[in-house]
Amino acid sequence: DLPAAVADSHSKEADKLSGQLQAFLSRNEKSERQRNNWMTKEELQTFAATLKADIPPKIKSFEDYERVMRYVLVQFHLSHPIRNDLADAKVYLQADKPAQEPTTNYILLNKSRKSAVLVLNNYKTFKFYGKKTIDVEPALAALLIKYYAVIKEYSPERWLLVRKRSKAAEGAYEKATRNDYTKFLLQTFKRTGKRVSSTQIRHSIVSDAYNISHLK
Repeated sequence: DLPAAVADSHSKEADKLSGQLQAFLSRNEKSERQRNNWMTKEELQTFAATLKADIPPKIKSFEDYERVMRYVLVQFHLSHPIRNDLADAKVYLQADKPAQEPTTNYILLNKSRKSAVLVLNNYKTFKFYGKKTIDVEPALAALLIKYYAVIKEYSPERWLLVRKRSKAAEGAYEKATRNDYTKFLLQTFKRTGKRVSSTQIRHSIVSDAYNISHLK
């Protein structure tokens, strides 16, 4: 594996080049649909705040759990513009994590430090960069720690995002697929009248970070 600092540097440079390439292509090829669905970083942050306000004081149902996840996922993509890798992510307290998780993404929570890290073992460029560790934004880490018991309730296997099973006899909930993940994000943004995916959030954050006006 590459040293973490080197891998992080390469990853950031790749994001920059990706954003620049997208800007170049978008000057003449961005469709009207893409322009209509675009949200700036500021608009995304404002929307994330409305999702946070939707979370009830007590989580009493699967629908309440989904409200937590809507905010968590959008805030994750705003803070860390990754692809749909959270669809394959589990959540553990440090004391609960199994000894071996070599091919699974996971979020590791530290209650005493009120912190968390996202460990990526399954993502698009893993063969080049190897395992990647990302420090989770503090407020988001605190939220995950707060709702860890809720995550365990709906996902005994600790998957971050789950869906209802079609056959109740096999258990109420199961791991969401990457396709489910995409649909969940699209449904989350439905109230804005726009179709927003993790890719669009990624492009918004990269374009803002590198001041690429062509993407807007």
